[in-house]
Amino acid sequence: MTLQQYSSRPKWEDTGTQEIKDSLTPLEKQLASTLTIVKIIGKRGNIVPILLTRDMKQSIDQLISNRVKYGILSHNPYLFAIPNTTVSHLREHDCLKRWCTEAEWESPELITSTKLRKYVATVCQIFNLTENECDWLARHLGKTSVSTGNFIAYRKMQSNLQK
Repeated sequence: MTLQQYSSRPKWEDTGTQEIKDSLTPLEKQLASTLTIVKIIGKRGNIVPILLTRDMKQSIDQLISNRVKYGILSHNPYLFAIPNTTVSHLREHDCLKRWCTEAEWESPELITSTKLRKYVATVCQIFNLTENECDWLARHLGKTSVSTGNFIAYRKMQSNLQK
């Protein structure tokens, strides 16, 4: 995620039509007012929305305000930049691997972002999502569509196994 992507995120108050806002349930309105969405470009060039809680947003804002203090060069465009580098950033899979290893799990190599996405997809089956909701979930997991990936096949396979 770049600083530009973070700083150009849409604001709930400024986006959407009043008709859409009025159609939301109280819970949806509460979520919309408490979560921040940042759109990034995924591997295949599609837009992947990232949802941030208030605490996450405050932490990121704190990180940004202290970039110089932490040795982040002003021309490094990345939000999670590596100190004293011009274009390097932390990679999520490296962080995940390190945290799993430091936690001294029995098999930390088995925890990967791909497996976490599959786990989320499996757990979401409990919600009995419609096809549109599955597409929405797939986009949030970085997939273009559930029908183009193996999400539906995976979902069907899992539901057959659970019977």
